[in-house]
Amino acid sequence: MPVAGRRRYGLGAAREAFMEIVLVLLAYFLPSMVAGGREHHNAGAIFALNLLLGWTGLGWVWAFVWSLTAVQKTAVQKSAGGAGKPE
Repeated sequence: MPVAGRRRYGLGAAREAFMEIVLVLLAYFLPSMVAGGREHHNAGAIFALNLLLGWTGLGWVWAFVWSLTAVQKTAVQKSAGGAGKPE
């Protein structure tokens, strides 16, 4: 029976610590993951901001809000083998 204030040791404690670290990293890089998932045109800059200033809290909020801004779509010309032919 666990006693309050007693530390756990062994494989269970290591697994628990590993899971906590993974969850913290996922939360920390959430703005970068959102930007990448949305294919944001500034995803690289958002990642850099998140990596370098996310620890401040304000930098994390800034990166998160930026990742939610409108994504600019660029027109890509598709070549179907008929280059130069009018449509």
